[in-house]
Amino acid sequence: MLLDVIRAAALAALLLLPTAAALWGPWSACRRCQQSRRQLCPRGSPDCDGPLWLEVRACPSRRCPQPRLRARSARPPGSERNFRVLHHLQSLVYSNWSGWSPCSSDCRTHRQRQCKMPLVCGKAVLHEDALCYVRGSPCEARFASGGSGGSSEEDTDSDRGFHLDPPSCGVPRSPQRPALRIIGGQPAARGRWPWQVALLNRRREPFCGGTLVAPGWVLTAAHCLRRRLLVLAGEYSLGRPEGSEVTVRVAEAIAHPDYDPETVDMDLALLRLRSALKLGPYVMPACLPEQGDTPPPGSLATILGWGKLSKRHANGSDLLHQAQVPLVPASECRAVYADYLISHNMLCAGFRRGRVDSCAGDSGGPLLARDGRGRWTIYGVTSFGEGCARQGRFGIYAKVANAARWLRRIMAGSRP
Repeated sequence: MLLDVIRAAALAALLLLPTAAALWGPWSACRRCQQSRRQLCPRGSPDCDGPLWLEVRACPSRRCPQPRLRARSARPPGSERNFRVLHHLQSLVYSNWSGWSPCSSDCRTHRQRQCKMPLVCGKAVLHEDALCYVRGSPCEARFASGGSGGSSEEDTDSDRGFHLDPPSCGVPRSPQRPALRIIGGQPAARGRWPWQVALLNRRREPFCGGTLVAPGWVLTAAHCLRRRLLVLAGEYSLGRPEGSEVTVRVAEAIAHPDYDPETVDMDLALLRLRSALKLGPYVMPACLPEQGDTPPPGSLATILGWGKLSKRHANGSDLLHQAQVPLVPASECRAVYADYLISHNMLCAGFRRGRVDSCAGDSGGPLLARDGRGRWTIYGVTSFGEGCARQGRFGIYAKVANAARWLRRIMAGSRP
């Protein structure tokens, strides 16, 4: 009993830790009942060691709705210091998640976890719902229709080429066959996405994602660049070592020459590693698309990351998560984001009803689909969005195919 009291006190103290105060620019002029301001990050400030932030609020008028705060990208300033502590305290207070329930006729599944420390959370039960489908069911037709053939998470016969010696790219060596497909996101199987990497700041804390596209090169978002970066490859659980992790320093960070930090256009960057990674079951490159080659709207794509599972969560996930989202026509995306520049260098993906999206901490990670040869190819890089899985809002991804020639030219000219 005494131990429970001590744990409860420690939890309360940590959850009440103040975060560092952010510096913000002036509010913009009102447009369509909204105004925005950007976070100002002094160079070298440890409290601004994360991707872009944007605060949007309703204009002070009776005709406008109540204000809301929406995160543009990664964790709030200062939260990375307590990243693992807060996450593990939640696991201490609540039981493990139950398994997902069978996929229902309305294409939904759910799971729950119960409070195991009544002094802290009483009899609370946390619930998570997700969209789902099982192969061959009506739900599969509902969500997978319009796919390009190279969009499904489930392994096909083409995945059996993992034994090729060596596969060039886009073929995992540890294929998995999950029966239940969680549209709203689920933990990935270890080794399922061997090209996913985490970017670490100078304090060795994860704050962005990236994609291995060659043994010595990582593709990420330009807004994730820092003066000092480490790449963590072969990672699955950020909370415990598994023996497959490899950390390597970044020798050179190269943002795309057309990257615009104000509009976040062409939000792409290449990281040249100080030493090339040794490929294996947990470290493999994804494929790059050909110039201008992008799946059509309606295609399902896979997004990955260790970011927040919802905007209610204070911090990111320990386990790598995956989710499927459909690509959205540019015209529909521009109508939703009327106050933002949605250029031809951007991809839009997500559901109009929300519920499925990349979120804080996922920046720089991939949007993937299979190409015509069945290889997993990176077509987008997680860039920004308004909130997390918010109804009526989509995620915005930098379009890799528009920079394919530039990427290959840089990689061919200065290999490590």
